[in-house]
Amino acid sequence: MKSIIRFIKALGTLIAKIPFIIIKGILGPDEYDENGRRIRGGKIRGIGGKQMKQQTDYDDLSDAEEISTSKKFLNSLKEDLGGEIITRRDDDGSTDFLYLKFSYGERPCRVVMDPSWGTPELQIKMKNTTGILAIKHNMKMKQEHITVDPEWDAVDKRSVKLFLAPGIIIDEYHDEMSAMVTLIQEMPEGLIGEITAFIADSNVEYLLYDAMIIDAEFGSDIFKRNYREQLPAILDMFMSHCEFFESGNRNISPKPKVYISGRPAMTGSIPGITECSYCHAAVLRTAGGACGNCGAPL
Repeated sequence: MKSIIRFIKALGTLIAKIPFIIIKGILGPDEYDENGRRIRGGKIRGIGGKQMKQQTDYDDLSDAEEISTSKKFLNSLKEDLGGEIITRRDDDGSTDFLYLKFSYGERPCRVVMDPSWGTPELQIKMKNTTGILAIKHNMKMKQEHITVDPEWDAVDKRSVKLFLAPGIIIDEYHDEMSAMVTLIQEMPEGLIGEITAFIADSNVEYLLYDAMIIDAEFGSDIFKRNYREQLPAILDMFMSHCEFFESGNRNISPKPKVYISGRPAMTGSIPGITECSYCHAAVLRTAGGACGNCGAPL
């Protein structure tokens, strides 16, 4: 399966780069200064705060280079955070994923790397007693892209997509959405704004505050973002979030992969949610007076 994924990635990359290859043939090869910085042909990119001399696109790496580059990235984090690097393998002995496990303060954490993609995932242990919150980030998602076919889409299987900001949504069924909106209303002032700003600024594709863990899946590969420099501030932020999520008295169960609540997910039936009169997106009533999808006043 992993070999099929890599083949599809490589084919898509090759097709996308045909015009670039033609231009490169005209301009000649890239040039590098004495510090290994590329001075022609594109942006200088780095890993772990250090410049890479030749490879500047993660999709250009071979399987072996993906693994070695992921290890180098985790080792750069280990220099600052300590801990131990673990390799998980498939049944055939090939590398499945790698992770650096460490403690921040006294809290267990790990940074997980799937070498096939080059995008890190940060996981932090906690004992959630307040509520589950799951947020997706997809800038292509707009309210006008959401379509429902009454003939095929049963009412009790439709979810509500709640726009917190452009492209930043909660996508859940009735009961789960209602619980998450209640949780947001219980948050200290500014906390949901801090979370959505972090998602946008750090290009987080999925952020989950689950029963036993905080899980942040980043969308930028390790050549495009200096995670080593940014990680301490991210960890400090999540430590403060743990204080809220561990301050309740609820018995929280882990979030299942798919919610099927069996109840209609109609916007008007969930307290705390209203509908934008301009784009018809579902938004929080306390969204600062502006729609999270289109920006129109509520």
